[in-house]
Amino acid sequence: LTWWFLLFSIVPLAFLTGYSLVIYENAIDDELKKRLDLNLRQLDVIVGENEKYLTTFGKIRSLDPAFISEVSSGSTVGLRKVVEAWMHNSISSRITVFEDDGRLRIAFVRGELGDIKQSKLGECEEIYLSESIVNQLKDKDQAVVREMRPGEGIELVAYSKILSRKNRQVGILEEIITMDSQVFKTLRNRMKLEVFVLNKEGQLIVSSEDDFKLYPPKFFTEQIAKEKSGFLDLRIRDEPYGFLIRPLASSSEMIVGLGASKGDVKAVLRRITIALFSVFVAIIVL
Repeated sequence: LTWWFLLFSIVPLAFLTGYSLVIYENAIDDELKKRLDLNLRQLDVIVGENEKYLTTFGKIRSLDPAFISEVSSGSTVGLRKVVEAWMHNSISSRITVFEDDGRLRIAFVRGELGDIKQSKLGECEEIYLSESIVNQLKDKDQAVVREMRPGEGIELVAYSKILSRKNRQVGILEEIITMDSQVFKTLRNRMKLEVFVLNKEGQLIVSSEDDFKLYPPKFFTEQIAKEKSGFLDLRIRDEPYGFLIRPLASSSEMIVGLGASKGDVKAVLRRITIALFSVFVAIIVL
């Protein structure tokens, strides 16, 4: 009788308990997906705001009479002072001025420590802007580009046409904000998430954690192909994470992975499982 009692009471209870734990964990994953999806949209907004900053100030600067005068006159000394002053009062990583035919004239960059210095690009050989950008600016006043540079980051670039008082194009202004690993580490600390960015080929562009570099090429794209929801379980610094991997709404070529730790959830499930197992063992023994 005792064994029949155990069979028809403990076994169904154990099954229901195990099933409930699975349902609970799936429910936690669903809530995590919703949170990460919201965070993904927030990241898209951040990228969009940076691009808006570039286009807004690009337009203001390209219409600055003093700047136009220096570009038109061919004065390098005066132009250098104007652009350097802009760099000290902006969040841009680089500001470059090109001739109307695309030849680089002057550029200032921001160093890793925030120091501003004139770039040496163009000193030894002439450097030209891509022909496609030059042609785009023949038909419109501004152009925005996202450049994915593996190992370096994402460059948000805004080009603005520089017109003289007679409405003749005299140059092109380029302004760049670089979203490198340091930017994503800052985002990680603010959003409490791990972040990485892939290009459409699955190549890692930039990340908030060096562990992502240890995964083989195309690992993420292969995993996404297997899991259509784009939700993956990965271990980062030997801790379980749930990752949502999807393209940004504003750019299908920029695939972003956002991950939140599941360590606390796993620990709770482990304690519940141990407690229930202990109860079952005690019932059987007694």
